[in-house]
Amino acid sequence: MRSLWTDRKPVPPHHFKEKIACFAPRFSGFNQHDSQELLAFLLDGLHEDLNQVKCKPYEEAKDASGRPDEEVADEYWSNHLARNDSVIVDTCHVSLNPLFFKLRSS
Repeated sequence: MRSLWTDRKPVPPHHFKEKIACFAPRFSGFNQHDSQELLAFLLDGLHEDLNQVKCKPYEEAKDASGRPDEEVADEYWSNHLARNDSVIVDTCHVSLNPLFFKLRSS
């Protein structure tokens, strides 16, 4: 991995794949893997390294109990952000507003 940043020359894909396989053996060998699975693994690893939240609070998920969808979604999103704060969350995680789905279906 160091050569990716220090040497200014291309890295053969099989070397990159070998390094990934050291951390995630499921990517070793010649089995076919979904590119989304690899991207999710890489982004999750980056998120864990860049996460600013070191002491993650435990928030018990409450039932909706008839509350409006938007209120429940906001609560879950707040709980998520209390445990996750990284550039990956800022750029890749989204809170899907139930109102969006209602507008799209009408």
